[in-house]
Amino acid sequence: MHRLFPFAFALVAAATLIQPGCVLDVDDELAAAESVSSDGEYPFDDAWQPSNTSALAADRLPDYGALAPLFGSPGGAPMVVSNNPEGVNRAGLILATDAMNPADPNTVTRRLTGGTLDSSCPSGSMREFAFYMHHFSNLGTARFYVFVEPARPGTPARINAYGAAVSQNDTGSLGPGLSPSYAVSYGAAVGQLPGHVGSGAGSKMIREFGVDIAGPTPLVNLVANQGGSVDARFVVRSLNGECVRVRVAAAPASTATSSSTYELSKRAYAWGNVNTGYPCWSGGQGWGRPHGIYRSSIWSGSLDVPLTGPGSVNGWRFLAAPGYREQGGACAPVSGEPLGTGNNQRTPALRYYSSNTSGATGGRDSDPNSTANYGVEYDLQLRLSNRSGQCLSAKLRVTNYPGGLRCNTTGNASRHWDSVFRVDLPGETRYSRVFTKCPSDVRGTIASVDVPANSDVPVNIKTFVPGLISAPGGILLDTCPCGQTCPLD
Repeated sequence: MHRLFPFAFALVAAATLIQPGCVLDVDDELAAAESVSSDGEYPFDDAWQPSNTSALAADRLPDYGALAPLFGSPGGAPMVVSNNPEGVNRAGLILATDAMNPADPNTVTRRLTGGTLDSSCPSGSMREFAFYMHHFSNLGTARFYVFVEPARPGTPARINAYGAAVSQNDTGSLGPGLSPSYAVSYGAAVGQLPGHVGSGAGSKMIREFGVDIAGPTPLVNLVANQGGSVDARFVVRSLNGECVRVRVAAAPASTATSSSTYELSKRAYAWGNVNTGYPCWSGGQGWGRPHGIYRSSIWSGSLDVPLTGPGSVNGWRFLAAPGYREQGGACAPVSGEPLGTGNNQRTPALRYYSSNTSGATGGRDSDPNSTANYGVEYDLQLRLSNRSGQCLSAKLRVTNYPGGLRCNTTGNASRHWDSVFRVDLPGETRYSRVFTKCPSDVRGTIASVDVPANSDVPVNIKTFVPGLISAPGGILLDTCPCGQTCPLD
């Protein structure tokens, strides 16, 4: 069996815990969203405060090209991502892991490619997977369902399911630190939703352990008003070897029931702002939206990091996701870097929606690769080694590179990164909210660790890639003598 999201399941044991296409940035759908600073209470190491970037920090940011490839490699169970259309304006099936031919006439159909998800399962089903969803309602007030069902009707699958699902109706805002995307990230790390999140629209932590499902079971049932966002991230594992399938569907809230929406999802596709997987044009590059089942749900790696002395700044490429551009009349990757490497962390789809009958953009549909790894967990182990003869403070940070440029030189989005990291150190666990907004808030701090002279300190950082972020990014490490100011402070 795959190692599936140990972040969540380890916390369960302990606690009995795009995206618009074309430019791979966040604000096509957010232009009118409010800019809300976070003034709530966060049980975190480094709570973000606005305008916290010094001139010294901005001057010391390395160029993206100077960063090393991220250590590690992709793995884990398949990653199901539902993000295209991002804005849903017609009721019906948004995504399924098995193909569907609609019976309703005169509606757009979409082609799901064939591919094996689990060699031990019937077509379109798996024994375990991770799931991520990010959508807006353009249906008026709508219900969004995520169904899990056994691959063999009438034969129950016993499952564990764990994660979070949040509607903007229950957060009251799409702003930084308040959005459904942020709340789901918080839930995954901390094991509970933030205090500002209500439950009237279906927002919840998903905790289903040893549950038998004999038919379509809605793990997610969220209501969103017109223009509102819904977000979910969870993992499912079969305990009795029975395989399961997934269906995502939406319908107007005034008439939607679980059964009627499921039946609708068997005969008609939803529709909206479906963005081509290869948005190429002369002289430019772009990205599609992920929508399908991708190969990997975890990026994990370990590295011994010698601290090179006071004043140093090092870093690794994070969310490395080269796009596409037109070459010889066809679309091709901008980068020649192989998929699943530290310079190109995308992984290929096992199945994805490759085409549709809308007639738009040549019928192209979703991204055949995992875009910016939405929903994927990053699990990074670092051993900080100090042989300098003095205590050194090592600070792990996140920054972003809109358009490949340093964060202090560009940016017009409401946020570029906004999530919670779990940090495990010897004898303690910390949680950090990490926020960037270029060009003002150019780096967020994951952890600050004092490393005594002539000693090693292991550090494990974990997060998953939420919605409403921008790629590429960088994970930076800067050092200074303990108790002094570091270069990126």
